Amino acid sequence: MLGSKKYVFCLFMLFTFALFFVSSHAEAVEPISLDDYVRLVTTNNRTLQSQAKSVEAAYYAVRSSVAYQRPSLSVTADGTYLSGQETLGRSEKDIVAFDTGVILGQGIDISGIYGLDEQQQILYYEIQAASYQDTFNTLVSQAMEAYYSAMYARDNVLLQKEILVQRMENLRVTGEKYKVGTVQKLDVVRANAQVTEAESYIVQAETDYNNLLATMKDMAGDREIAIVETPLNLPPLGYEVNYETALAKRPDIRAYRISKERALVVKKLNAKGLSPTLSAGLNWVPYADPWNFTTIQDGEVSVGLSLNVPIFDGNATKYNTLGADRLLQSAEAALEAAYSNTSKQLTTVKNNLEKAISVERYMKRQMTSTAEELRITRYRYLEGVGDQLDLLNAFTADQLSRTNHLGAIRDIHIALVELRKAMGDYAPDALDGSWRTAVQEYGKSKK
Repeated sequence: MLGSKKYVFCLFMLFTFALFFVSSHAEAVEPISLDDYVRLVTTNNRTLQSQAKSVEAAYYAVRSSVAYQRPSLSVTADGTYLSGQETLGRSEKDIVAFDTGVILGQGIDISGIYGLDEQQQILYYEIQAASYQDTFNTLVSQAMEAYYSAMYARDNVLLQKEILVQRMENLRVTGEKYKVGTVQKLDVVRANAQVTEAESYIVQAETDYNNLLATMKDMAGDREIAIVETPLNLPPLGYEVNYETALAKRPDIRAYRISKERALVVKKLNAKGLSPTLSAGLNWVPYADPWNFTTIQDGEVSVGLSLNVPIFDGNATKYNTLGADRLLQSAEAALEAAYSNTSKQLTTVKNNLEKAISVERYMKRQMTSTAEELRITRYRYLEGVGDQLDLLNAFTADQLSRTNHLGAIRDIHIALVELRKAMGDYAPDALDGSWRTAVQEYGKSKK
């Protein structure tokens, strides 16, 4: 009787500890759903923030890179002192002169260089934006996978604790049978080893769970994370995979396409290396003292045009154009490789999802079978007609099948996330973002 009370107390303490383990993180921070966690990651992730600032920097780089095409205005002020010279023994008067000027300059694009340069600069910015969107797509998938893995790890902890309870019960029954002499001491030793093994599985499961929470915390910008207590169930299936849709949605494909377009523009720009240039300038001297001290005298305005026609540049234009042509060919090959890789990825992730679904069905049937095997084997052992080794094997098979089935459910979630990532579902809308403002402001023209 005393042994039974001790066993009940041990069970109570075990379940209390299990409840404390699951809820301890919730005491420190409010549990958040999967959608809330994804929003937290996309808002606070340091890597994503860094890349977002890089995109902003690229935006301002576009604005500054085309400044030479805009009018320039400057104001000058000069002062001169000339000491008087001595001529035939007579000292001349010292001269102090001042003048101010206003200079206005403007380059005139007579060869189409300005438009091409502006276009390739903006296309470079669009590549940076697409790269950010690709990182966003990848980060969201990683956040979702981490959340599902944490749900699996939490449920696995509870499962291993439940298995420990079963094995403790088996140890208790074996101990009672040993006391009345129906089993040998070896049976008690084996049952005790099973309890020790179950305890080690709990430690491993708890460590995996805590490590996943640490990973999730890091992804969320060092924010403490607690997941909701909803069990990990099967997700809704039936997602449609479409190659053309993936090409239209994936930001990495968009980046490759823009790179090809930019390479063509750069080639055209380099081909204009010997193009003539024309610039206009205006110089006004509002004040000069003496009035005739400067070439442009007090109050006068000078307007001029300057034409420069290059004749020979040491073959720089020729080789720059050839280099740009090879970069264009490289961009074309990279785009074709991206197309092929996308097709392979879609096939792979689709196959992985189908495999995960099939494995879960097999694991579910196996779990049902091992549970029934354990029930029958335990009954036979309690009735004294079964062998303890059969019971221990049944315990092991049941534990393995239940763990595998839970892992199979997790694998379906992760395979579905990978599939949606390959489709570009997690990327932000390509038509959103301040970079579109830059395109509109600079008036990027099409070929």
